[in-house]
Amino acid sequence: MARARLSQERSRQRREQLLDAAVRVYAFGGIRAVTHRAVASEAQLPTAATTYYFASITELVREAFRRHITGWTASLENVDLHDLDLSFLADVDDTTRAIIPTFAEHDRTMWGLDLALFLQASRDQELRPEISEAVRLINQRLTGLLTEHGLEQPDELAAALISQMVGTAIRLQSHDDDVVEAHNLATSLRYLLAAHLAGPESVDEACRRISGRSAESP
Repeated sequence: MARARLSQERSRQRREQLLDAAVRVYAFGGIRAVTHRAVASEAQLPTAATTYYFASITELVREAFRRHITGWTASLENVDLHDLDLSFLADVDDTTRAIIPTFAEHDRTMWGLDLALFLQASRDQELRPEISEAVRLINQRLTGLLTEHGLEQPDELAAALISQMVGTAIRLQSHDDDVVEAHNLATSLRYLLAAHLAGPESVDEACRRISGRSAESP
């Protein structure tokens, strides 16, 4: 029995080695780089190991993406947003200074990988449940934070804030100045919050003024 358990544990570890290796191969070369040979080499295992544990390269990629997304979602669940002090939002410079450390704490290469991986995974119907759960959890956590601070229609605002943050993650892939990007994000988040608090009528009036100026332009 002990020998059987040892064999099962070794098999599990090898399988996970291959799944993690597949994500690394994808990170460096994209989906076309993920082959049986490349993944086995990255995992430092015989090439035959991939075909032993996975019936096809499609299954290998799918399971690798599923593992990565599930792990990402689990890590998000451990982020404690309860009673988060948002007083830094009162000033754009304070907001910028609050954002900069989050850029330093997270490797932008990993952000790029997560973005690319989520986009690739979204094309696979089999992975839609994991994608949907990840997006649902992000919305849920942010909605809860906004609700704690007394904001109405938090679902709508959470979606807008998330869209802005995803856009920043994309910009960070081609921009090296964290301070500039932190300031841009700080400004955008504050504008979204201010517009939400001002209400739809105020936003409509502001947009009418903009469209009126456009109509008057030569």
